[in-house]
Amino acid sequence: MPPNPGDSRALAYVIARQPATWFALAFIIAIWSGIALLWTLERRAFESEMQRAASNVAKIYAQGASRKLGDIDRILKFMRMAWQDSLRGESLAALVREDFAVDEDAVQVAVIGADGYIAATNLSQSSPSPVFLGDREHFRWHVDNPADELFISRPLVGRVSGKPSIQLTRKFTDADGRLAGVAVVSLDPARLSGADFCAFTRAESCGYALIGLDRVVRAASGALQGVTDIPVRPPAKDRALVYVSAPVEGFPLYAVAAMGVADADAGWSHARTACLLAGLLITALAAFVGGRFALKQDRYERHIIFNAEHDALTMLGNRASLQRVLRDIQNDRRAGDYALHLMDLDGFKAVNDTYGHPVGDKLLRQVGDRLRESARDSVLMARLGSDEVEIGRAHV
Repeated sequence: MPPNPGDSRALAYVIARQPATWFALAFIIAIWSGIALLWTLERRAFESEMQRAASNVAKIYAQGASRKLGDIDRILKFMRMAWQDSLRGESLAALVREDFAVDEDAVQVAVIGADGYIAATNLSQSSPSPVFLGDREHFRWHVDNPADELFISRPLVGRVSGKPSIQLTRKFTDADGRLAGVAVVSLDPARLSGADFCAFTRAESCGYALIGLDRVVRAASGALQGVTDIPVRPPAKDRALVYVSAPVEGFPLYAVAAMGVADADAGWSHARTACLLAGLLITALAAFVGGRFALKQDRYERHIIFNAEHDALTMLGNRASLQRVLRDIQNDRRAGDYALHLMDLDGFKAVNDTYGHPVGDKLLRQVGDRLRESARDSVLMARLGSDEVEIGRAHV
């Protein structure tokens, strides 16, 4: 019977030399390449979903901020128009308390005189002396800028209200076009952040902010509270957040929304785990099937080779194996001298004729077994004819 493949070579070599092994390896590589591609596509899909959600939040926030700032700007324009229509004779104290000057989100409505002191406010002042605001940026901007534009200040703490606020201002001018004052509406940044626009998203880490072209945050909520370095023109991405922005129509501001990168990671982790488990299962199955097929193929090949070089009855070598061994010995310079012993079984024909071929075959098998036991140091034992056996020995 054919020898065990593991007796003459390493199992790894037996498996590696079979085409089935390389086919299985190519199949496994293709599977994991497909899984890697699927991971990439799934990751991009979840990140795109995060960006779409952030884009929706930014657009909704920008629309809400535009409406709110538009309402405040109309208040400032009405204040200026009322003061100008009354030939600049209307009491400033009365002007800041007009119905059109009232806004529920405003911290303060005031007018700063041309000298930089508060001329009127809807809040009661703790100090009897006027409060000087001539050094504030929302006043200095109108002094230095001749354009009639709405100015939106950086967040600051009001000197009269004592509360954090951003200042929305427009200038008053006299008949000669000179600065006569500045109308101010102080707005609470928290009220400008509006409703919870992240509520309809699936992201646990979500935030939005209102940013000027100077990159200064005017208002922020959620994950962007306290964040100072926010890109003005996303889309952009850092290690933690994905940013998307939308312009606030009519104002020099951008609404920026951010979604957590970790949310995208969590979103596709289930798909990633499923792909990983499927890949491992397919890999194990392919390795098992490929290995078994390779071992089976190796045993089949070795069995064919064994049968081609051995006598099927006695399991001794045949004439082909004898010729191969003799050729190898002749080509091996280190082999030295060798000897061939020719044997003939006397009376074998009589056994066959008397007891039949089955008994003769059994006799030949016993002869083969005894020769293998008694001539273990032989290079080769071969059956050449029905009762002829040759034994080759090297190094004699």
